[in-house]
Amino acid sequence: MAKEQNVRICSYDIIYNKTHKVSSIYKYFQQIAGDDLDAIGLTRQALLEKGIVFVLAKMKSVFYRPIFSYEELKLQSCHRRIKGASFIRDYVLSCNGEVVGEASSYWALIDINTRRLCRPSVIESSLNGALELCSFEIDERFSFPGDVDTESYSYTVVFSDIDENCHMNNTRYPDICLDALGLISDNEYVSEVRIDYLAEAKQGETLKVEHTKSEIDGSYYFSAQNVSTGVKCFDAIIKLGKF
Repeated sequence: MAKEQNVRICSYDIIYNKTHKVSSIYKYFQQIAGDDLDAIGLTRQALLEKGIVFVLAKMKSVFYRPIFSYEELKLQSCHRRIKGASFIRDYVLSCNGEVVGEASSYWALIDINTRRLCRPSVIESSLNGALELCSFEIDERFSFPGDVDTESYSYTVVFSDIDENCHMNNTRYPDICLDALGLISDNEYVSEVRIDYLAEAKQGETLKVEHTKSEIDGSYYFSAQNVSTGVKCFDAIIKLGKF
């Protein structure tokens, strides 16, 4: 059975044109995923006692229309299936029976001491029955376009970015991308986001975010290097829609 909760979009969940802030939506996603795992006994404390923790590897979200301030939504989430070393989790947002957004995410278990991947069999038997809520899975690969003009944006990870895993929380990454772009138009909203989380970023580390706009479909591509460690931190694509 999918985990469900009602969500009311508040004034702090939107940007200046009253459409959804992706980072806020991702916070609701993160919370319901945690609540779902807690309900079947896979609490953070239970995982830590095994010396493991979940980390987000990649997520793709699609918003079929803008989500506006003060709208009442139903949010659903469930474990979809295991693929290799990944746990696939779905999310669906609906308003008055209409699906307004959905997301697919890949999670992995890592050893908190070695930072190495763990086999899903460590907890597989504890998972609830697999369901499919989202209409898609993340299967396509993407890479930053070559031979294009890029712009660069620098961001230093601050204290308020850090979560209980002692690195920048995954909900902050959409904000970093959109901050690099600056304001969007009054009649635009974020319609699609794909982020591949490649390496953690800790407080005080600086990210160099290269970004460019595709001449083919208008998508914005991002690739962030952690200049403090010399390791790539994340890749992302953001698409804007009009309303």
